Amino acid sequence: MISSPSAVHQASIDRVHVFVVGGDSRADGHLYVNFWNGAEWVWEDLGIPPGYAWVESPSAVYQASIDRLVVFVVADSSQLCDVFWDGTQWVWEDQGTPPNVNGIGSPSAVYQASIDRLVVFVVGTDSHLYDKFWDGTQWVWEDQGIPPDDPAGFIPSEASGQALVPTLSATYQTSIDRLVVFALGANGPEYGDAGNLYDKFWDGTQWVWEDQHSPQGVLHLDSLSAVYQASIDRLIVFTVGETTYPNVGHLYLKFWNGAEWVWEDQGAPPNVNGMNLALSAVYQASIDRIHVFVVGGDGHLYVNFWNGAEWVWDDLGTPVGVPSIDSPSAVYQSSTDRVHVFVVGNDGRLYVTFWDGTHWVWQDLGIRPVTPPTVTLDQTKIIFGALSLGDTSPTRTIVLTNVGSGPVSISGTSLTGPNASDFDIVEDSCGGTNLDSGQNCTVGVVFSPGAAGICHAILTFADSAGAQQVALQGRGTKLPIEH
Repeated sequence: MISSPSAVHQASIDRVHVFVVGGDSRADGHLYVNFWNGAEWVWEDLGIPPGYAWVESPSAVYQASIDRLVVFVVADSSQLCDVFWDGTQWVWEDQGTPPNVNGIGSPSAVYQASIDRLVVFVVGTDSHLYDKFWDGTQWVWEDQGIPPDDPAGFIPSEASGQALVPTLSATYQTSIDRLVVFALGANGPEYGDAGNLYDKFWDGTQWVWEDQHSPQGVLHLDSLSAVYQASIDRLIVFTVGETTYPNVGHLYLKFWNGAEWVWEDQGAPPNVNGMNLALSAVYQASIDRIHVFVVGGDGHLYVNFWNGAEWVWDDLGTPVGVPSIDSPSAVYQSSTDRVHVFVVGNDGRLYVTFWDGTHWVWQDLGIRPVTPPTVTLDQTKIIFGALSLGDTSPTRTIVLTNVGSGPVSISGTSLTGPNASDFDIVEDSCGGTNLDSGQNCTVGVVFSPGAAGICHAILTFADSAGAQQVALQGRGTKLPIEH
């Protein structure tokens, strides 16, 4: 099982990468990457940030100036983290949360080439829009606030099952060196309005809000995907509108026509009852074409594109033997003039489809690698030292941690060996428990010698990763120990 793909093209080595989360977030929680190594698609486990149990909602971006891929994620459902390749290994960074904010929603990252700056946008649990960027010496948070006419602010994007439902989408308009982030207001039909679309951009001196409203007659907007069409210097943002709440209805787009922002109703795929919330837009420069990929109510992948005269729907179906898919993430590979669309099948596998010049081709990329259960002990030998007969030592605690990507079950703990009766388990949070990735448990042991001499025993953890053992040693003495 995987969730929430995010695809990016690394131009320097002409490589497409897709990042996914193993399982349904907490069921595995590791970040994985799948990429073409020149001969085959390869999986790699990037793990989780130190000190966290799981990640979700990846947003990948490529920083061309230093040939660096950076993936922003939400860790433990609240903290922003990123991972990047430093030339020899993947390195995690903890970006935390904005000051005085408890948590954040899913990130949307963008690269501003003119000043070589990565910027990541998130919505905080206080409903404010925030961004974080590198100023040359440190990462800096900025509070972008809320639109002046929408006191409710924004709803943080979040993963919904396998699909990420983005309520933020950032893009870069190169012609005027402008970052623009689109966001959906928190207000919805329960508040008596449509949950308007907003954008915020830097005008050269300050950040400016724009209220893009919503299409006429639409009760609610869900999910966003923004794209820049360089040939005509046009920003386009796609969204899914609910026309019969809570049923998902049509695809809509909004663009600047040179004089004003204009809404267009793209409808829904023919003979399909609406569509799911996830969508992904991409620009194919070679033929000057915008594609937006959505999932129909029938579980098929559809594309909507401009053919030079009109917007056209095309049914791309599903992989062979897979009834339905979700979570499209599209990326353009200029060297092969190929648009790749990564999706998650309802069988939990990752698939990609691309146009080979005559038709759309599906490939099964499989599932993320399942590593065997792995645990560690904080110590494998405990020496209690000398103790008078009849006395009992202070409790010594052993910590067992699940460092694998899947759950570990612990059936029990036991003491064996020639002097097992001289030791006792007095605390046990391990036996009969299941540990998810990153979780730990503890066992407390004491020594109470019954006879003089060296005493030995073995503490064993019986778990699905194999038996883990801790050697125990103490010395009993007939005379009181002088301190």
